[in-house]
Amino acid sequence: MKSLMILLSFSALCLGSLVSGVTDPNDFLVLDEFRKGLRNPELLKWPDSGNDPCGPPLWPHVFCSGSRVTQIQVKNLGLSGHLPKSFNRLSYLENLGFQRNNLSGPLPSFRGLSNLRYAYLVGNQFDSIPSDFFSGLTSLLEIALDQNPLNKTSGWSISKDLQDSTQLRNLSLIQCNVVGKLPDFLGTMPMLRALKLSYNSLSGEIPSSFEGSYLQILWLNNQDGPGLTGSLDVISSMVYLNDVWLHGNSFSGSIPSGIGACTSLTRLWLNNNHLVGVIPESLTTLPQLRSLQLDNNNLVGPIPKFKFSNFTHAFNSFCGSLPGVPCSPEVTALLQFLGDLNYPSKLASSWLGNDPCAGDWYGIFCSGDKVTVINLQNCKLSGNISPSLGQLVSLVDIRLGGNNLSGAIPVNLTGLAMLKMFNVSSNNLSPPVPKFNDGVTLLTDDNPLLKPSLHPPFAFPPGISPQMEPTPPPPPLPSPPPGKVTPDSWNSTSSSTSSSLNSTSHHHGGSGGASASDSKSQHHVSDSEIFIITVPVALAVSLVLFVILFFLCKQKEKKDIDLWDHTLLLSIQSILHQARIIISS
Repeated sequence: MKSLMILLSFSALCLGSLVSGVTDPNDFLVLDEFRKGLRNPELLKWPDSGNDPCGPPLWPHVFCSGSRVTQIQVKNLGLSGHLPKSFNRLSYLENLGFQRNNLSGPLPSFRGLSNLRYAYLVGNQFDSIPSDFFSGLTSLLEIALDQNPLNKTSGWSISKDLQDSTQLRNLSLIQCNVVGKLPDFLGTMPMLRALKLSYNSLSGEIPSSFEGSYLQILWLNNQDGPGLTGSLDVISSMVYLNDVWLHGNSFSGSIPSGIGACTSLTRLWLNNNHLVGVIPESLTTLPQLRSLQLDNNNLVGPIPKFKFSNFTHAFNSFCGSLPGVPCSPEVTALLQFLGDLNYPSKLASSWLGNDPCAGDWYGIFCSGDKVTVINLQNCKLSGNISPSLGQLVSLVDIRLGGNNLSGAIPVNLTGLAMLKMFNVSSNNLSPPVPKFNDGVTLLTDDNPLLKPSLHPPFAFPPGISPQMEPTPPPPPLPSPPPGKVTPDSWNSTSSSTSSSLNSTSHHHGGSGGASASDSKSQHHVSDSEIFIITVPVALAVSLVLFVILFFLCKQKEKKDIDLWDHTLLLSIQSILHQARIIISS
């Protein structure tokens, strides 16, 4: 009897095991809901009956640790349907592979899946993502939600909850309607090595928090709308980068020369942006670089020669078409000048080709094939005045007034032998001011850090006080139609500067003539004009005095003498009054 009881107890235990299985009941319920939410569950090849996915035998595509489900791998099965809201009850889930199916509906929250390390949901049709999706994913290493129409109408932003996933190595959210600015915290995640956010609607600049990041892969290409903006300076500090896709945005400024520090860089795609400036020589020294795309920008200067063939550079503004061929000396000097002004777009877009005297170079005037005048007044320029202007030895006139230039005036500009006018008034230049030759009119007024301009001394007639110190008139800068014009078509009432331009001259754009301070100076009376007026007046006064004295000597009566004294005084006062009127006019 006792033996029979033991046998019955053992049989009941075995039967109970067959009914309940070893799988955690909660995990089984989630998997069962998942199966019921599919339109084609037969593709899973799960048994129609039974409640023990962890087996033995294990259900296909399910992996367990003991009684808990730890993995579900159903990629490329063609499943269609939706995921259950209870999905985050699989609390031991570590690896999820749902990529490239046709799953749809809302993504369930992954909140609290603290054991989840890998989650791949690429290439489905999930149409929304809950705000707490990334909450509590403290073990997450890699997650990819690429190519899902999440929140298609409004878009969605990357939640700050993700910053708690401190072990995250790979974040891939390609083409899934991410909007807004690039979160700062992504630049400070210590383990993040790959950031792929291509084909979204991100805007703004790459945050400064990315400086010194350990990222190796950075894909931010092809953002909708204006896309990402600002400079690429932060990239040069990310020295571990090896694969950079930034094409299809609105990045501006120049390619930073410091990018030469990114010695692991193998692929750099910067095409279809608004980049300006010269390609830095440091790019040619990167030992691992094998692919460089720079098409459709506003780059200038020479085309460097690279050792690899995968280099595209069409639709830019290079001075030539062949790699390794330098620009002409004048173009090189002007481009260095442009670089110190931070490559203003108005100039960078018109300073094209390898001859500033043959194309429509804004603000550049030439005599023959030499640059003689730079007229960039009131162009909202900022930056420093480049010493490279000293290489333009034919310069006669430099006009940079009314901008926001800073720094000091380069000393080497004093060596320009033909220079007659240097106008840098109304800027923010710093001392010291170098000493130019006596023949140069230097205008530095309205620079808060500089003393007022010192013009050549002028001698006024005794007893006359000028209301305004005269300034030698600057050469006129007309605005003739495009093409070449002769000096005869310029204002002939110019100073010696314009008369020195005695050969064929032309201009391209410019600010349309002299500044207000220049035009005012043309109304001042010159030394020669005052001399011509004063000498005849003095002679006339002397002659009148002589005649009056002669008649006085002929008078004998005191009464008559007194009358002539009075007449003499009135005459002298009248003559002096007329002289003042003539001089002041």
